[in-house]
Amino acid sequence: MTSLAILPARIALIAIFLGALLGQVLILPMFIEETTYFHPEVAHLATPYRCAVTAGLVFLQIALICFWILILKLRRRTFYQASSLHWFSIAICAAAAATLLVLGLGIHLLGFIGAGGPGVVLAVAGGVALGGTATCLLVALRGMLASRIRKQNCVK
Repeated sequence: MTSLAILPARIALIAIFLGALLGQVLILPMFIEETTYFHPEVAHLATPYRCAVTAGLVFLQIALICFWILILKLRRRTFYQASSLHWFSIAICAAAAATLLVLGLGIHLLGFIGAGGPGVVLAVAGGVALGGTATCLLVALRGMLASRIRKQNCVK
């Protein structure tokens, strides 16, 4: 990764991290307050859903921190070391956990509560597809990195 690509990658990671933080602190509480005002029948779900969405955003932020560290390792030319596999593993676990949270919330909201319409179905399907794809890509990249590290160690 060239230094020309590292700066935009870092800017994107910072923007996504700050967007998730803004969502946790400002947007999510306002959305929950508005939803419970207009739909008091779901007020009992406000706290558990807020906790689940916040946990999902925290998992996203954990993955972003892992990517930041991996980009730092690229810049320092220490990427092809076994310690990089650890950061990939953490990012994989975070992506998988966030995806399972989206799936769980969707199943609970649509299947058990019976709330939400086509927009919720589309949002859940999109979130699960995106999270599942990201998790699979991270697993593949981790496997490629592990293979490269093994080959590099055999040559030495």
